[in-house]
Formats: sequence, C-alpha cells, structure tokens
Amino acid sequence: MTATTLSPARPSEGGSAVRRVVALAKLEMTMLVRNKTALFNALALGPLMVVLINSFQMPGMNENRSAFVASLLGSLVVFAIVFAGYYNLCTTAVARREELMLKRLTVGELRRWEVLTAMAAPSLSVILAQVVLGAVAVTLLVGAPTVVNPLLMLLGLLLGFGALAVLGYATAIITRTVEAAQITTLLPLAVLIFFSGATFPFALMPDALRTVAELTPLAATNELMTLGLTGTTADGGTLDFVQSFVGGLQPTIVLLAWIAIGGYLVQRMMPWEPRR
Repeated sequence: MTATTLSPARPSEGGSAVRRVVALAKLEMTMLVRNKTALFNALALGPLMVVLINSFQMPGMNENRSAFVASLLGSLVVFAIVFAGYYNLCTTAVARREELMLKRLTVGELRRWEVLTAMAAPSLSVILAQVVLGAVAVTLLVGAPTVVNPLLMLLGLLLGFGALAVLGYATAIITRTVEAAQITTLLPLAVLIFFSGATFPFALMPDALRTVAELTPLAATNELMTLGLTGTTADGGTLDFVQSFVGGLQPTIVLLAWIAIGGYLVQRMMPWEPRR
C-alpha cells in the first residue's frame, strides 16, 4: 500500500480534526492488521512475557489471591504498554518517516499532533483488548478480583500509554531505520522493564534504587494499577476508595512529567523526513 492511499480526507471534504484523526487511525489499524510481524509483536509479546514472568513468582504468591491477581494484571499492562505502545510506535514512526508518509501527510491540512495521535490509536486499542481479555481470563481461572478504584486503574492505563507513546516517538528521533529500532530501543526497554516492579519487586531493591525506580513511567503505571485493583501501596499499606486517590497522586505526577518531557522532545526534535 502506498502513502498516497493513506491520505485521509481534507477538512473541506471530511470535517473536523476528530474526523481526520479517526479516518487516519482506521487506515493505520488496517496496516497493522496486514503487517503480520507488527501484529504479532503488538498482540503476543505482552501476554507471553506475563506467562514467563509469572513462572518465576515468589513462593506464597498464589496463596494470596489479591496479590496474585494484581501481579498478573499489572504485569500484563506493563508489557502490553512496552511492546504494543513504546516499541511498536517507535518502529511505526520510523517506517512512516522513511516511506515519506509523514511528509506527505503533513503537506496537506493534517496537523502533526493529529498524525501522531492517529498512529497511536491502534496501539491503544490493542492494549485495551489485551487488558480486557486478560481480566476475563484471570476471572475465569482465579476468580473475580475486588476492585477498589477502577477510575485509578483507567487513569494509570491511559497515562502510562501516553508516557510510553511519546517516549517511543522520542526514540524514533535517533533511529534511522526500522531495523535499527531493535538496537535503539534495547537499553530503554531493559531499564523500563527492570524498574517497573513487574520483574524485580521493589521490596528487594535498596532504598536509593527504589527511589529511582519509582520515578520511571512503568513503575508509576504499575503502582496506579495495583492501587486501583487492591488498594495496596508499595509499602504494603491498604487504602480505601478515597484514600487511593491520595496515594495515586505521586505516580500520576510522575507520568504527567514523562508525558511533558517526551512531548517536548518530539515537538522540538522529531524529524518528519527521512534521515540521511
């Protein structure tokens, strides 16, 4: 499929910015479905990593159903956002740039933020589908969890995706080709996953290392998901519905800060033509 066929309707033909974003997002979803490798990475890598990590859970985890469910769903969200969000959007942005699609799209009436939003929409859809299916599977296998604050879970999911999306676009700044993305994303992926709390518990980290970890976007996302699901803080305390909002304030600020930093880098430095 050529870049020309992916050009959405002009405002005079199709209406508002929302309609333009929706039109381009549909075309991006079509391309994702047709790209079997990208579709596999988006759909399968997250759940596969959850299965792998869950096989190394600490003894006694299965005896605490709430902790077990929170760990499973938290890990699913973390890895879904990493692979379907961060990695997939980095490679997508690079591919569209090298194919001259970004340049073609922005020659017309489309604004840059509209293009980036449309590119991110299919990834968010995939992540939401993974979380819903994962929650259904956990409910059938383990039992329905008692959710303390679903609003906090939704906030963590959306802000976490936003933070990793802009970081994916920011990584595309230094990535020349789609193949090179395997190298440029390797270190950020390793650091983000290690500090997420899904692979290495915060309780086993030294205080200084834990402080650093709590300032990373995946750790903040995981913390919001755990707070919303069980009301459990990183220190093991238990909060009710109202208290969970207070407990979720710090990770929310962390995610907003990452979105602001990543958005600034993308706005100022992201190339929209092939890098030579």
